[in-house]
Amino acid sequence: MPLRQTPNINIRADSMLRIETPGAGGLNLKDLEYEQSPDQSPYMINMMYRNGAFSKRYGQRYYSTYNDTIYAAAVYRNEIYIHSGTKIYKENTQIASSLPEKKGLFAVFNQLLYYFCDSIYSYDGTTWKEVEPYIPTVVINRKPDGTSGDTMEPYNMIGTGFQNIFHGDGTSTVFLLTDKDLDRIQPSVKVDDEDWTYDESLGSAKTFKVDYTAGTVTLVSAPLEGTNNVEITAYKHDAEWDDYHSQIVNSKYYSCFGGNNNSRLFLAGGGKSTYYYSEVYDASYFPYINYAKVGNSADDITGFGQQYNVLLIFKPTEIYSLTYYQQTSSTTTDESQIGLGAFRSQVVNSSIGCDCPNTIQLINNQLTWLSTREGVCCLVSTSIIDERNVRPISRNINRQNNFGVSGILDWTDREEVVSVDWDGRYFLANKTTGECFMWDYSSRPYYLSSGKTASEKALGWFLFNNFYVSCFIKNGNNLFYVPSQSSRNDQNKVVIVDNSFNDFGEAIESKYVTPFFDFGYAEYLKTVKNLFIQCRGDTNTLVNLSYYTDEIASPEADPDPIEIFGNGVMWKNFTWANFRWSMNSWAKVFRRKCNLKKIQLAAFCFENSEIDKDMSIAHVGIQYQVIKNVR
Repeated sequence: MPLRQTPNINIRADSMLRIETPGAGGLNLKDLEYEQSPDQSPYMINMMYRNGAFSKRYGQRYYSTYNDTIYAAAVYRNEIYIHSGTKIYKENTQIASSLPEKKGLFAVFNQLLYYFCDSIYSYDGTTWKEVEPYIPTVVINRKPDGTSGDTMEPYNMIGTGFQNIFHGDGTSTVFLLTDKDLDRIQPSVKVDDEDWTYDESLGSAKTFKVDYTAGTVTLVSAPLEGTNNVEITAYKHDAEWDDYHSQIVNSKYYSCFGGNNNSRLFLAGGGKSTYYYSEVYDASYFPYINYAKVGNSADDITGFGQQYNVLLIFKPTEIYSLTYYQQTSSTTTDESQIGLGAFRSQVVNSSIGCDCPNTIQLINNQLTWLSTREGVCCLVSTSIIDERNVRPISRNINRQNNFGVSGILDWTDREEVVSVDWDGRYFLANKTTGECFMWDYSSRPYYLSSGKTASEKALGWFLFNNFYVSCFIKNGNNLFYVPSQSSRNDQNKVVIVDNSFNDFGEAIESKYVTPFFDFGYAEYLKTVKNLFIQCRGDTNTLVNLSYYTDEIASPEADPDPIEIFGNGVMWKNFTWANFRWSMNSWAKVFRRKCNLKKIQLAAFCFENSEIDKDMSIAHVGIQYQVIKNVR
């Protein structure tokens, strides 16, 4: 191997290091501060690319206020629905009351808005009501003594009602139901399409009485002989039904899936590693056979995700896929089931899953989520192959760096992380710390390649603070969220993310530090003469500068900040204190004499903590001169 040749240095010549797209590579907590790409940063907060420029992040303001704590929120027909206290609101109009004061689950299914919270409610845009469970016909062609009959529909896991249909034989008055120990709810009886009346004394015509323990209904007189002319509806629940019902009405996650048009409602998260699904387009009927346990561990399901024509079921350390098919004679021996829809599950990955339930998003047609073991992950294939179908993509932001910036794997409360896909960006917010990592995938998408490290390193992650998010609400082009517990004590409010340069009327503190540059000559001392900063001129901009070198413990501040009063912005928020005659509607370059002499490493810090002022940086140029070898 040839020896490295020492370059010929003209110590009298000035050189220029250019950062063409400052900050575009995002935050890098993995690599050492002097081994990063020029467009990355070892410390950056509240900065991002928007409107084509490297600027401050979005601002925030309160959108609406409610009387009580907000437990859940959703969007239905382009309007926001809120569960606050015991009430449901459509925007600021109350539409329901008397709900439990606990977190529930909104689900949009079959053109209706459903809410699961100890019970099931529905809303069609006009009427809010509690869902009346469907009553299945469990048997027909049944003889009065129960010795025959044809099984029809399974029992309902969310309703206790069931129906038996008998053949009247002209002599029998006692009809044995399919269940004993019935609920003490009065059954209903219809004979030849005519309703009969409950009367324990059987004192008049067309009456009946019930033995709840024996599960029999006795009629005052025998119905005429007929085919399925006696219909009896009764009610029964047991411990197994209680368990199923509790899991369904307290589900945490949902997805619409099945057939060619997502015709069933899938629910999970009730605590038993089991998913449940409804009848086709009917959330009032969850047949007893429509459920399955997933995986071998006791861990519960943590969410759903759809990719292509597959439903992915996540657990903390596993992923399973569910596919829909129609049964044929080769898949079932029950002729009554041939032609009916069914689901087949299989393992996708047996070692990597999702233990942060509220982080699953479909990003660029690939499911993306946070795992506290692996970091942010991307599903690149729904086939198990050799389980290389999950790729971590958060290399740059996994762990704390020397600046003390915490990474996502330093977060301890996995249930406290929520996500949203909005504006071409993937947001991960920690409701406890207020930190929010954002992946700008519209400008830096993930590409699967053989160079795993290079693919991860190229992604642009940005860090925001002051995002105490309990749940995100995305409505069209607008992003809202419900705050979590914070210093503002605002859990009864809804926040909108906007294009302002303030948070709730207070300043956004932004900071961007370049990598530490050795300018390609690690073995030489350098002098940095000038710094050229190009700033966007159509917004109010203020940039404070400071310089890091290897010779000082803390950065040295430049006494002369950069300030631009943008075209039009001055008049929007006019004050005499900020008045200037000069305005710019184009980018402007500023020069600062650094005079950093005989240093090995240099980094440059840009800061702004002024209310309603951006920090917009379009280009950075560093003029330096190589001096001499390090002694």
